[in-house]
Amino acid sequence: NCARGGIIDEEALAQALESGQVSGAAIDVYEDEPKIELSPLLKAQGNVLLTPHLGASTKEAQLNVAIDVAEQIKDVLQGGSARSAVNIPSLKAEKLEPVKDYMQLAENLGEIVSQLASEGFKSVDITVDGYLSTVDVSPIETAVLKGIYSKQLDAVNYVNAPVIAKERGLETKISKSNKDSGALGAISIKITTDKDEYTTSGALITKDIQRITQINQYVTSIKPEKHMLVIPHENKPSMIAKVATVIGKHDININRMNVAQKSKPLSKSKDNISIMIINTDTAVDKSTLEEISKIEGIKQAKYISITA
Repeated sequence: NCARGGIIDEEALAQALESGQVSGAAIDVYEDEPKIELSPLLKAQGNVLLTPHLGASTKEAQLNVAIDVAEQIKDVLQGGSARSAVNIPSLKAEKLEPVKDYMQLAENLGEIVSQLASEGFKSVDITVDGYLSTVDVSPIETAVLKGIYSKQLDAVNYVNAPVIAKERGLETKISKSNKDSGALGAISIKITTDKDEYTTSGALITKDIQRITQINQYVTSIKPEKHMLVIPHENKPSMIAKVATVIGKHDININRMNVAQKSKPLSKSKDNISIMIINTDTAVDKSTLEEISKIEGIKQAKYISITA
């Protein structure tokens, strides 16, 4: 036996060897490998050969493992799943496969909402709809938590993100909605802090097209990109031009821009505040943000970086 420990009843095999019913046995794996010294085969009389789980140490096995690892790394780098990750229960291949196209979106949404909230996280509510309401979305929760903490801490990954959330007392809830968002599948996240609530939503329009569809109470449709500015402002003439002038003065290129209004069903406020969401080529430094925030009619500008 060089397959799995426990396939053979070791006590029965020891007796069969001693009685001569079994003429010989070779065993490489055991019922209780942390305590191999307790195996009755160690004291069995007869023609028995015992090896210390050496099957994976042959040249052939090592070569096959190396090839398999290389193929899996290639798959992951091309957007595939980590099908043999033994320490990420929520990301087993059978769970990940149905939602793999949504994992980057979920992580980006977590990054965005955590940077809007900044700190003092108390709870996070994740709601999915559309196609996602029909499948196991536990990997989505893991991706959201990774996104939330990746901007707060170093070396956050799919393994330790749920542990970090638990250690920090973050209450996490994931639910499914019957609402039809009009997209293939949509994800909404709400973070509650000591002071306020912050929300963001996103959807998969087609398999390869992601969109951020809401930031707080503002409805938008913008492509997730690495560098983003979120700028609340009074909805009046020349605001866009003033912001663009400051950004251009600092030699920062604007890729895309979207002006978002409040969602009327969600907001009872009668203020005249909109938000600009600007994608830039490069990061925006603190001094540039402060200069933008000093423009009359501009509220606090925020720079958000994501791993898009």
